[in-house]
Amino acid sequence: QSERNLSWFTDTGVGESVQVAQGEHSELPDDAQTFEQTERGASDDGVNDYVHATVTGLEPGTTYSYRVGSDEGGWSDVMTFVNHDEDLEHSFTFIGDAQIGSSGDIDSDGNGWQTTLDRSNEMFPDSHFLLSAGDQIETGSGNPDEYQSYLAPEQMRTQTSAQTLGNHDYAGDEPQALFGQHFNLPNQWEGDPTGGNYWFTQNGVLHLNISTENRDFESHREFI
Repeated sequence: QSERNLSWFTDTGVGESVQVAQGEHSELPDDAQTFEQTERGASDDGVNDYVHATVTGLEPGTTYSYRVGSDEGGWSDVMTFVNHDEDLEHSFTFIGDAQIGSSGDIDSDGNGWQTTLDRSNEMFPDSHFLLSAGDQIETGSGNPDEYQSYLAPEQMRTQTSAQTLGNHDYAGDEPQALFGQHFNLPNQWEGDPTGGNYWFTQNGVLHLNISTENRDFESHREFI
């Protein structure tokens, strides 16, 4: 409830961070809080670095504005998100198989994904977050263009989402690098070689995300 994991790609070559302030702002105030990057490395897209950071100390029932980047390399646009009240009924939007690229037309799939998010916002305006059952993209080895289309909607920067590792997000017999670079998963279990088992809590509800790409079912029992 009090934390958010962020990830972004950059080609600036300089250290970057997250700046966060309470309220809705077009420009962040001088007292915005800074959170340093927790992980950084060369992305498998062959162009960028991926960056992970964790924002902590968030208050319930509060709107926040944030940006990522640096003074030296430049900042992203300021975006907002809402940290929901703790006493709200636990509600999330469950979705599966966005699978950008599965039709053979990435642009068309991306347009459909945008429409899906727009319609889900209309139907479920009080949803706390989006929970994906897996298969964010089509190509198991990882396709940067498919990921770019999946992450293009503004909702992916203004609404919390939790991704599950699907078979199309997995490189056959080893973890797909781009999945782990794009999605900064919390509380990953070290006993899962696929990197897909993790947990989080929201509004007092425990969520266990289990990677079925790991076929060692006894290890899942240990995780649970």
